[in-house]
Amino acid sequence: MNDLLLYFRGRVALAEILISNGIIEGDRVAIQAYTCSAVPEGVYASKATPLYIDVVKEGVTMSPNDLKAKLDNTKNVKAIVIQHTFGIVANLEKIIEIAKKNDLIIIEDCCHSFNSEYKGQKIGNFSDASFYSFEWGKPIALGLGGLAKVKNSKILYNLKLQYNLLKNPPIFTEIQLFVQRIAFLILYSPKTYWFVKRLYHFFSKLGIIKGNQSDFKTYYKSREFNYKISRVLKHKLEKKINELSHYEEKSQKLVSVYEKNILNLDGVKKIKTLLETKQVYVRYPIWVRDKEKVSNLAEINKVEIASWYASPVHHHVGKDLLNIGYHLGSCPNAEESSRHIVSLPLSHNPSEDYVEKLKKTLS
Repeated sequence: MNDLLLYFRGRVALAEILISNGIIEGDRVAIQAYTCSAVPEGVYASKATPLYIDVVKEGVTMSPNDLKAKLDNTKNVKAIVIQHTFGIVANLEKIIEIAKKNDLIIIEDCCHSFNSEYKGQKIGNFSDASFYSFEWGKPIALGLGGLAKVKNSKILYNLKLQYNLLKNPPIFTEIQLFVQRIAFLILYSPKTYWFVKRLYHFFSKLGIIKGNQSDFKTYYKSREFNYKISRVLKHKLEKKINELSHYEEKSQKLVSVYEKNILNLDGVKKIKTLLETKQVYVRYPIWVRDKEKVSNLAEINKVEIASWYASPVHHHVGKDLLNIGYHLGSCPNAEESSRHIVSLPLSHNPSEDYVEKLKKTLS
């Protein structure tokens, strides 16, 4: 466990990894589009600027071809974050080959999966460091929390020095997270998804609860980047880690249920994966013809279909994308994927009635 450090959020772990590598203002960090705001927020917190790389066509992982092209035309790129979106493994061999030729620090974003594999080896082991998240919707869902796993001894040494400067969250935040966790466990199920989602967004906007996404400013570093993991949540972590294999076994069975029942529907396509990979999904993503229609019907029929990600840098849209360094048209595949991909939950066993509602929604 000496190579693991626990943080307030996964994005805090990312920022600390970058800072431990001497990333400074003016440096660039390659990250993929078709991501959430947490990743660029972590980059900006290190004072670097993100360089957005497109994803593969009709996919959710970084395009090696676009990476190479943009690195050839961009100065001061010092690091790369390889994201395994939904648990789908990126093309590690090609991406790492390009990254090494450009002398980049290699970081894996494993927030969506602990145990997906590339050529028989678990993700998180192909890089200098990797980071994980324990927010809602993640494989280990505590509400908040993050983890850094480090292979590079120099990075680990610097990271531990930085870690000693971090504080425990304030008592009010601890109480807030405890109450939030209890409320979520009581209220959430796939049938109540839309009701809980509305409540969650309402209370997070008021600041009553800690949301997963924040309207961060690129020039302002949130106080949360000064915190270690919540003491309340740290206490729950070991139990959750011990339950992970059971969760993953159940989720793999649900993937089989979904693939048997919905992949033959008109307008529904499976997201492509590499033959040499094994996916352990956090949610099951599918490509649909009309995402807006499916989302509207899902709410009416009370089935859980999430819109991760509704934009190339979720949840930012329009001019707000430019404010976080993303230029519309720079990653066309990611923009197309955000218009068509939805995802299904893997946390509850669906009844036959629920599966029929799901099929009706997607048809």
